[in-house]
Amino acid sequence: HENIRTEAFARGQPDGKPLAMEAAHLKGAPTVNFQKSRKSAPIPKEATILEVADHVGVDIDNSCRAGICGLCKVKLLSGRVDMETEDALDQTDKKEGLILACQAKAKNDITVDA
Repeated sequence: HENIRTEAFARGQPDGKPLAMEAAHLKGAPTVNFQKSRKSAPIPKEATILEVADHVGVDIDNSCRAGICGLCKVKLLSGRVDMETEDALDQTDKKEGLILACQAKAKNDITVDA
C-alpha cells in the first residue's frame, strides 16, 4: 500500500479570505462580464476570475486552483488577462482563446464565456 498515492483538492479560495468588495478596493477596477450567466462584477485588485465568479454565483468547474488541472478553462471573449501559471493550457487552448479562471487576473474589462 505504500506505493499508492492520492491527491485531494480543496474547494474555495486558497487563502480562505473573502473578496474585498468594498468601494475602496474597487475604485477604477476592471469589470468581468460572464456572458452565459448574464452577470457582471468589478474585479478587486489581485482577484482571479474564478474568485469573482464564486462571489457572484457563476459556476465554473474547478479543482486545484493552481493552474494545473485545467478544469476551470473558459473562453476569453474580450479583454486581456495575466496568468501566473498556464501549465494546463496547450497551444490549441491558447489559439482558441482559453484561459484558466483560477489564474486569470484582468488587465482591463473582460468578457468570458461562463
